[in-house]
Amino acid sequence: MDLRPSGRDELAGMLRAATAEGRVVDIRGGGLHARRGRPFMADDVLHTTGLARVIDYEPDDMTITVEGGVTVGEVLRLAGERRQ
Repeated sequence: MDLRPSGRDELAGMLRAATAEGRVVDIRGGGLHARRGRPFMADDVLHTTGLARVIDYEPDDMTITVEGGVTVGEVLRLAGERRQ
């Protein structure tokens, strides 16, 4: 089953349900490194693309907190705006 949460609460509920039912969950981001030649049997695939928000960005401290679906490119774009 494809799981596509759009927020932390929805993600938590999906993972709780999978755990309670003993299902194996494969976490998938952009799919760039999916499987890497290794077989993997999962009951569910959790896609992080809906979890792509910047939670906190402190340019003066050079720290950023993001959700799992934020791409490295997006982080670099944000940092580049401040020449970091």
